[in-house]
Amino acid sequence: MRIVMICSSPGIGLVPYPVELAIYFREHGHEVYAIAGAEKEYEIGLHARLSKANIPLHYVPCIDSSYGWLNPTRNMLRSLLSKLDPDVVHYWGPRNAFQGYLWWQRKQPIRIAMIGSMGHVKGISPGVRIAASIANRSLDRVLGLCEIEVDRLLKVGIDPKKVGIMHFPLACSRNLEYARDGYRLGKAEVLKKHRVPNGKKLLAMFAHFHPHKGHELLLSSFTKLAPDFPDWDLVLGGDGVTVERCRTMANKLTNRVHFVGRLPHDEVMRLLSLCDAAVHPSFVETYGFSMLEPLLFGLPSVITHVGIAQELERASVAIVVEPKDELAFSQGLRRLLRNDEDIRAMGARGREYVLKTFDTPVISEQLLSLYSSMM
Repeated sequence: MRIVMICSSPGIGLVPYPVELAIYFREHGHEVYAIAGAEKEYEIGLHARLSKANIPLHYVPCIDSSYGWLNPTRNMLRSLLSKLDPDVVHYWGPRNAFQGYLWWQRKQPIRIAMIGSMGHVKGISPGVRIAASIANRSLDRVLGLCEIEVDRLLKVGIDPKKVGIMHFPLACSRNLEYARDGYRLGKAEVLKKHRVPNGKKLLAMFAHFHPHKGHELLLSSFTKLAPDFPDWDLVLGGDGVTVERCRTMANKLTNRVHFVGRLPHDEVMRLLSLCDAAVHPSFVETYGFSMLEPLLFGLPSVITHVGIAQELERASVAIVVEPKDELAFSQGLRRLLRNDEDIRAMGARGREYVLKTFDTPVISEQLLSLYSSMM
């Protein structure tokens, strides 16, 4: 198959999950082309990995800008796709699908998008309705990232005949290698680098500091529970608009909450893998890599019923509570911090479940099967 993969996100540049898919497809004998809107990359090394895999990377600036994307005369992406003549074009939303729709050609490639944001906001705005209409026109298959997202896509008006489900791939082997780097360096050395004291059990949350991520709920609950669990500290990674407010809340817990700032992905994985448990109290999520990564490292977790949590709850690999419910979250957190045999077993199940369900080879094979069936 000749596959074109849109590998960048507006304002971010190259992002890991489409790069991982592109490399897998190339390694398994397919002709693959990558497209990005800018030369930036979310994490260092993505350009180099595409180059090493002999995947041509084309830059199409219009896909990195929201300005004028509805203008049908902006044919940069269309012209490139017409030249490449792919069997499949893999998009990540209706906008790029419209930009790449070859309206003058009778023969169209198969057009698939994995959508993770179109329906996650409350209410259905006119803009979302327009996006749904464009998706129905420009795509052959619209794949939600999880069960909750599929329900949202149907509610905003996506044609039910086109809707399916496909999880984002998690680069398990690469993340586990980062973890092994941390083990080789030693826990004491990794914690020292990030000014986290050694000797305590560590509860971790790595997420952008934004009101919908639930940091304040976490700090409120941990403050109440901290006297009962003196052997646990809290590690918070990331930055954002609520970080200063959270620092103020943490002042009540002298030397029990450690802010490590925004770290590169590899350092996050090393530090996270050396923690003992994780939390994700978000109010809104379209998927949730930060819910899956702790499970990959065998960390028991408390998460809220957003994004991929519905699948995780059914698999019994995490404690799942309703968003914004401080009582339920505190009860779940207390259970987690007790760290009894059932909790540790949950962490062990989580690792196996993530490897079997979300690893890049698993998702890649599912996508190749879908491409083939549609061809």
